[in-house]
Amino acid sequence: MDSMFLTDEELTELTGCRTHWAQARWMITNDIPHKLRPHGSLVVLRSAYQAAMANKVPLSPFPDIVEIMRMERFPRSLCGVYFLWRMGKVVYVGMSRNVLARIAQHLRSDKEFDGISLIESSLDTLKDLEAEMIARFDPIYNVTGKPERMFEVCNE
Repeated sequence: MDSMFLTDEELTELTGCRTHWAQARWMITNDIPHKLRPHGSLVVLRSAYQAAMANKVPLSPFPDIVEIMRMERFPRSLCGVYFLWRMGKVVYVGMSRNVLARIAQHLRSDKEFDGISLIESSLDTLKDLEAEMIARFDPIYNVTGKPERMFEVCNE
């Protein structure tokens, strides 16, 4: 028999999000009642999820890889999460209070990329949004906390 509540694995599968913050944002976007536990995980009644999603296509609060706008010009000062692309694939996700200045630094680095895109964000959601995008795209240049990936990048 199914549990009264959705499991963490079910929440990850249903929302497509790995972090509790992003799962909560997905629930809010889709008008699904939920509560947060003190450590941040979600509590969602299975019946509430099923009732809210009956005959409804789920909406994502996050841009899909196709929806991320590629820009040729950036405003002078823009706070947000940015993406560096190489051959149609996200190779780095970063955040900055001044995206233009940060991208200028990347142009002088050894990162190889041929495109840039961004999601404008407020300072209070910047870190969470960056973490979710890194988890979603798993870019090769985002190696913090991934010792096995550091070895791969160093040996390419």
